[in-house]
Amino acid sequence: MYVSLPLAPTPTHFSLHQQIGIYPYIPLIHELIAQDPDVGIIVVELLPICMRITNPLVPRHATCLAISQILSSLNIPRIVLAAHSYGTVVATHIHHDHSLSPLIAATLFIDPIPFLLHLPNIAYNFVYRQPKTANEWQLWYFASRDADVSRALSRHFFWVENVMWKEELEGKEVGVVLSGADQIVPAKEVWRYLTGGEEEKERWVKDGLEVLFYPGLDHATVFDTVERRKPLLDILDRFVRQTEEPLVLGIGEP
Repeated sequence: MYVSLPLAPTPTHFSLHQQIGIYPYIPLIHELIAQDPDVGIIVVELLPICMRITNPLVPRHATCLAISQILSSLNIPRIVLAAHSYGTVVATHIHHDHSLSPLIAATLFIDPIPFLLHLPNIAYNFVYRQPKTANEWQLWYFASRDADVSRALSRHFFWVENVMWKEELEGKEVGVVLSGADQIVPAKEVWRYLTGGEEEKERWVKDGLEVLFYPGLDHATVFDTVERRKPLLDILDRFVRQTEEPLVLGIGEP
């Protein structure tokens, strides 16, 4: 766990997905600090899905218990939650946990896994698809076939525990960021599911739900440039300022 806490009571929490840990998210972390130095940062790394040879992924109740103990030890009463890729699964667990869900003031899902998880797209794209293009080979070789990642997703990933329905977002402040050419998430279908629309728009807002759509971007490439990260920072800044609460980030696959 990595912690950066300022004098003001506004901490931040990250929970990581796979591959090389927090390295791909360092620019975003730096920009968050520069944007508001009074917002602290907590980074929680999930080793079984970060290319570490370690113990199996713990059950969701144990993950939620650990997060609850972290927040309690730091006296954090409310959180703004953000998550990327597998981090959105952990975010879903937090939403479904009776003791943690009341602590959530707002949520940002980036390249979300839980929506439409009852359909075969995500499992096929990540686990079973035979790679053909360069980015598919990269995903297959470095992520899908990593020993601990493969074990975590093949033996410890259950869609009924990890799925989130759009009805669960009603009455909540939520942002969703989708990459139009995502090779894991069926981004266009998720956009239509969340918005009820037919043709994708780059920005859609209604009743506390904001959906951003980046045409042509692949999974996690929204973090690659300053211009792409700026709308994410704006949403997080608005969430923190309107709630005056800490920020919790669940970061996923680079």
